[in-house]
Amino acid sequence: MSLDLHGLVLTPLPEPNSFAYRPARPTLARNDDGSAQFSFIKAGSVSLLSFTAVWAAPQAALDQARVDLAAQRQCAPDKIDLLPEPLIASPAELRFGDGAGQWVTAISTASSGVAPFQAAFSAMLNPEQADKLRQAAAGETGWVGVAYRLTLADAPVRSSTLDAQASFLGEASLNRGDPQDPTVGLRTEASASLSATHSSSPAAPAPDESFGDAALWGLPKP
Repeated sequence: MSLDLHGLVLTPLPEPNSFAYRPARPTLARNDDGSAQFSFIKAGSVSLLSFTAVWAAPQAALDQARVDLAAQRQCAPDKIDLLPEPLIASPAELRFGDGAGQWVTAISTASSGVAPFQAAFSAMLNPEQADKLRQAAAGETGWVGVAYRLTLADAPVRSSTLDAQASFLGEASLNRGDPQDPTVGLRTEASASLSATHSSSPAAPAPDESFGDAALWGLPKP
């Protein structure tokens, strides 16, 4: 059973103290100073929204998750093994909702294709969309969000081949001309070979998407 911890979805693996992880939801990209890569400009009846979303697992979240899991498993944090799920997050969609769970996609754009899967959005908003953005900035969920489509990354197929060969040869003879030297002769040959190949590839399906509500991003007030 998966659990949501520090913004990560963690799934136990068969190996002891091992977990696969993925980001629980998209968030806003941030600059080195911690400020959000987000801009909203309103000039008269024109509203322009620009921002960058990411689908990322911050190192701080991984570190804290490792500490919490170690406490649950009663082991040292360095004994917890966290492995990223082999997922590609693209494309990304900017969606506007009705506040009751219904969403409409306004923009779809390709992400960077590799972690942290940056996706840049720029859109002219109509008055209704601008009002929904203000509601999201006030902390109301259900009005604006970003969804990433998730697919499994192409993982190499692991193959192993075993070849084995064996042979046997025996030879003897019977000397019929000398009764004092009764030598029995026998000749036989045998051989065998074996070849076996084992292949494995990922079988678990990828989740369809990862959605993040903009109300949880701490948006600047438009």
